[in-house]
Amino acid sequence: MKLLFIVALIACDILLAIFLAGHAGWGWVVAGFVLMALAGFKLIHSVAMILGPGLREGKLANGQDEQAVYGLCRAFSGVLLILPGYLSDVAGLVLLVPAVQRKAVAGMSRAMQSRNGRLQGVLDEVSRGDGK
Repeated sequence: MKLLFIVALIACDILLAIFLAGHAGWGWVVAGFVLMALAGFKLIHSVAMILGPGLREGKLANGQDEQAVYGLCRAFSGVLLILPGYLSDVAGLVLLVPAVQRKAVAGMSRAMQSRNGRLQGVLDEVSRGDGK
């Protein structure tokens, strides 16, 4: 099902590019791809410059954990901007909105806590000898 969704998304992106090229020309469509990709590289570079030293040393100063999570959110936005296609560019730009970032970070946090809870349950079973 996920593969079908991805294929449909790619097909819509191609159709959108063809539609835009019919109205504005392929030169403008390609120029848009290139400019968005450059913006994505710049965004990822800026996140790496801010968070890179702390992440390379394996430690972040107090209070930087949240900054790192938001930085990763911005880096993912940069990756979406690098991908050719206007739908991924729109998703990347939407992910740069602070309110959307807060919701995305909250969702990731809930998913990680849920996953950690399930993992801890499995580890408890194994340590008691209940696991198979």
